[in-house]
Amino acid sequence: MPGERAGEGGLIEPLRLAEFQLDTESANQKYAARRNDPRRTKIGTFKVPRDASMGQYEGITRESCNKFVDMLDKQGWTLVSKLQVGGPFTAHDLDTSIILLDRHEYRVQGLFQFRDPKPTRIEIPSKLVRGSTEQRLTLKEALNA
Repeated sequence: MPGERAGEGGLIEPLRLAEFQLDTESANQKYAARRNDPRRTKIGTFKVPRDASMGQYEGITRESCNKFVDMLDKQGWTLVSKLQVGGPFTAHDLDTSIILLDRHEYRVQGLFQFRDPKPTRIEIPSKLVRGSTEQRLTLKEALNA
């Protein structure tokens, strides 16, 4: 049952709320550093047949990179660096996660800046926020406990 776990002797005890409280201090430090840099790395993937010629590879890469930039442009992002293409990687089907033996996967990434950024407020329920700085259990530790 969610919210419970097996204790000693197989008895099930409810999880303590303190095990799921967030460390807002470390989250604030992480996001404060990002606040000063409006650029974000965006990554996309595309697949190329293994037996594609160099000309076909270049055409597919050019088309995929243009589509990637156009899609992010429609979402309000502007490219502020050169695109980088990395690969080949093992290609997987997106729906079934099966390895595609007849294709290579390539990753395209670039630095983008959001046009007209607006502050976003994320509200966290107060019962999930630590009340004391001495409490040092992280969410990762709570989930692994």
